[in-house]
Amino acid sequence: MHPNSTKSAYAQIIFGEKTSFIRFTRDISITSLIKLSLLGLVCSIEHKYKKVTEEEINLEEYSEFLFYVEDQGGRKIFLGREREEDFKELLKFFNYRLTIHIYIVGNK
Repeated sequence: MHPNSTKSAYAQIIFGEKTSFIRFTRDISITSLIKLSLLGLVCSIEHKYKKVTEEEINLEEYSEFLFYVEDQGGRKIFLGREREEDFKELLKFFNYRLTIHIYIVGNK
């Protein structure tokens, strides 16, 4: 096992005026990070959801949610499943310190 794979990293989650923080391992997948971001946000709003697990979240039900990671220059990079291939490099680029913005888009 790589020595950095079990180290923890942190992400700040921003949704409108609400901010929360999550901890994750450096070997996380993009899908797991998105699920943990949702859980962190929801748990910071309503504590009764703290017992919900990542496995219980079906991302198909959250298709109107968009996730972006922000760099220090304020540029936002979309976090979609198509980023899975280069996600590990993206984490390294951000030095495992993420600011994730969550937006909701309306369905037409």
